[in-house]
Order: sequence, then structure tokens, then C-alpha cells
Amino acid sequence: MKNIKDIAITVLAILCIIFAAITFFGGDSKYKHQIEALQNDNKRLHTERDSIIKAGKEIQSRIDSLTIIENRLKGVIADKDIEISKAKSNAQKSKAELDSMRQKLEKIRKQIADAKKNPPNREGEDLINSLKIKTQ
Repeated sequence: MKNIKDIAITVLAILCIIFAAITFFGGDSKYKHQIEALQNDNKRLHTERDSIIKAGKEIQSRIDSLTIIENRLKGVIADKDIEISKAKSNAQKSKAELDSMRQKLEKIRKQIADAKKNPPNREGEDLINSLKIKTQ
């Protein structure tokens, strides 16, 4: 009886080893499909990651070039602001000069109008000199 028990234990152990080997080495096709699907997803994710990294680098280079252009344009704007302030200052000076000239012109026109209405009375040498100037 001991012999039969040993044979039965040996047969069961061999069967367990065979089933374990089949399960371990053969595997289930369901798991193989899941592993293949996960590997495909992994490849797809790597491709997406690489394209996103590439797009990020392109965007960063675009940002850098736009920053350079922005800084150059800020300099141009600052120069134009300086020119505008100088032009405004010159315009204000010119306006002040023009106003001053208008006042002087009005004063002279008023003096001419007064002189036409009330010519100066000249006598003696002043009369002779003014007649000489008019006849020349």
C-alpha cells in the first residue's frame, strides 16, 4: 500500500508540474492579447509624447523669435515716443511764437489804422524829410 501511495503522490506531483509548466509557458491567449494591446498603447503613447515634445519645442522657438521681435519693436516705439515728445515740444514753441507774432501784427495793424485815421502833424524838417522819402 505504501507503494501505491508513493506512486499516486508521484503521479500527482508530475501532473501538477506539467499543468504549472503549461500555464507558465503556454499562458492564456487572453493574457497575450492584453499584453499586445498594452504594448500597442505604450507605443502609441510614446509616439504622442514625442510629437508633443516636438510641438513644444517648435512653440518655444516661435515664442523666442516673437520675443526678439517684441523687444526690437519696443525699442522702435520708445524712439518714436521720444520723437513725438520732441515734436510736441517744438509745436508748443512754434504756437507760442505764432501767438506772439499775431499779437505784434495786431498791434502794428492797429498802429497803421490809427495813423491812417489820424496822420501825424509834421512840421519843419520832419515834413521835408517825409516828403523826400515819399518822392524817392
